[in-house]
Amino acid sequence: MPDARGATTETALAFESTYGTPPASGFFTIPFVQNTLGEMQGRVPDDLLGVGNDPLESTADVIEVKGGMVVPVGVESFGLWLKLLLGDPGTTGSAPYTHVFESGSSDILSASIEKGHPEVPLYTMYSGVVANGMNIDMAFGRGQKLTCSFDLMGQGFASEATSDAGTLATLSTERFSHANGSILRDGSAAKLLSASVKYTKNLEAVEAIRADGLVDHFSPGKTALTGQVRARFADTAMYDLAVAGTAMALTFDWEISAGKKLTIAAPNSHLTVPKREVQGPNGVDVTFDFTSALQTNGEPMMVVTLVNEKASY
Repeated sequence: MPDARGATTETALAFESTYGTPPASGFFTIPFVQNTLGEMQGRVPDDLLGVGNDPLESTADVIEVKGGMVVPVGVESFGLWLKLLLGDPGTTGSAPYTHVFESGSSDILSASIEKGHPEVPLYTMYSGVVANGMNIDMAFGRGQKLTCSFDLMGQGFASEATSDAGTLATLSTERFSHANGSILRDGSAAKLLSASVKYTKNLEAVEAIRADGLVDHFSPGKTALTGQVRARFADTAMYDLAVAGTAMALTFDWEISAGKKLTIAAPNSHLTVPKREVQGPNGVDVTFDFTSALQTNGEPMMVVTLVNEKASY
């Protein structure tokens, strides 16, 4: 019997209409770079005294489903992950379509994600999976692919020898890259060396007492949008803004064409004052941390816009 292999591992995702209940259809095949979503169930050791030196049998602890996915920032597939993280988008236009996702919603969408190892064979369906956050990095891109990491938590799992995902829908494998990325500060191009963007929902697992040992549901927490931007220290423009505590609009953008575009906008962001570390004879780089907040007019802290040929999510 051959060993399970990463190259042949199959992953499928479908959104749930009832939390924790895998749908009968509607699964998409999911390309990925890493998949660490998995089940954990520990054992509670015996605590009785007076029965000798050897312990009695341990008992099963509660079930945990958690992990993450590192996925390509695909022109079409990335919209599935944005929906799981931020909720249903507002969609306008017609071929290409503009999908707008916003932070701050109290609604939590859930999905069922199946991980399959056909060589074994073993297919595990993880249900009640929610996205707690994402992390995406930007760089010059030499020798690197653009990916995004999603932090996932779930309710339960079930394993079978065959897949329960049914007929899988597929999306385009075209993806954005570091080479077509740019960063804007207050609408103008910012000459930055690298950047990272991290969004978290700080979801709370509600561990109500249940006979099945599963997490009951997840409750929304205070969201946060943070990150870093690294620049060559050639002038004091950004440094002065950081010292003054001046708000700025940061926009992280990837564009293949007018009909294939991804934008992460943080319109109300502040920079921390950085140290200027000199570590060698070459140029001096400065790293600014940033934090974002609700806009002063009440608009969302983060707006993600995805333009592609897919009509809806």
